[in-house]
Amino acid sequence: MFQCPVVRKLDPLRCVDVGLIKRIRGLVYTARIAPTTANRVIDKCRQVLNTFIPDVYLYTDHYTGKEAGISPGYGLSLVAETSTKALLSIELAAGQGQLPEELGETAAHLLCEEIDRGGCFDTQSQTLCFLFMTLGPEVWAWLFAWLSPPFHFATRC
Repeated sequence: MFQCPVVRKLDPLRCVDVGLIKRIRGLVYTARIAPTTANRVIDKCRQVLNTFIPDVYLYTDHYTGKEAGISPGYGLSLVAETSTKALLSIELAAGQGQLPEELGETAAHLLCEEIDRGGCFDTQSQTLCFLFMTLGPEVWAWLFAWLSPPFHFATRC
């Protein structure tokens, strides 16, 4: 059973330095399809990402039997870590009839777009980060983020 202590206060956040991309890690998962599909996704994804950074490691996870569920499919999750320990991530599942090479290339380009936008948090995590900023103490918290319209801003709560 999961147990978590009660948190009385949240520490203030100061994240304005994005840093440079240090490494990229990823996981390709497959369920009820050929395990070689994951290798095809990895090859295309690495082909795109290795042109920018050599430290790219993508792992595979293949599900079979009851743990795979009843629907076949595959997907990819990528995380880029910066020199200031900021994490930028994307996750993408294959659509019906989508080739593994298309998924790998699309995911790599989405991660590159996320990195290009800048900010200390990816677009999926920003909502939660703003929520924590509002729940924090009455001291200053700094955050550099990218919003859906293409503009950057720095804010403090």
